[in-house]
Amino acid sequence: MEKIVRGMTILFVGLLSLASSVYAQVPAPGPQPTAPAESAENPLHLSIHHVTMGVASIDRERTFYHDVLGFQIGPFNKRPNYGHQQMLIPGFCIDMIEYKGSTRPTSTMDLDKQGLLHVALTIPNAAEVYEQLKTEGVSVAPRRVEKGRIVSVFVTDPEGNRLELTE
Repeated sequence: MEKIVRGMTILFVGLLSLASSVYAQVPAPGPQPTAPAESAENPLHLSIHHVTMGVASIDRERTFYHDVLGFQIGPFNKRPNYGHQQMLIPGFCIDMIEYKGSTRPTSTMDLDKQGLLHVALTIPNAAEVYEQLKTEGVSVAPRRVEKGRIVSVFVTDPEGNRLELTE
């Protein structure tokens, strides 16, 4: 578990091919955006802030992201029609929304589906993380193998959302 927590606290990569900013620490209630360097390729100065996902059970998802992946539990807000939970690692936040009556459009988000397919997080050693998660009984599969070495794995959370953990 300790190896996983260390590995997942440095960078968030993947979404929209934008470089993320690394923060020394994440203040509550969530990460604060920072302006990326001036660039003609990034005229709006975009950087990663958070991802929001609808969930059937905040309790189940919070437990997985905290206990298995090492996210810190951030603020929770209970509203009349929904609950909102922030899950934090340095430089990145997942907002979980449990909305009364919401449904999942499909059971899984595969490459033949449109929409957000997965979120990718950087880890130092994919093979070690793969073995650790497999030992803990977590749904994990090698994603990319180069020269016989695992360099990327997919983890599926309790509700079928996929995360890529990559070197």
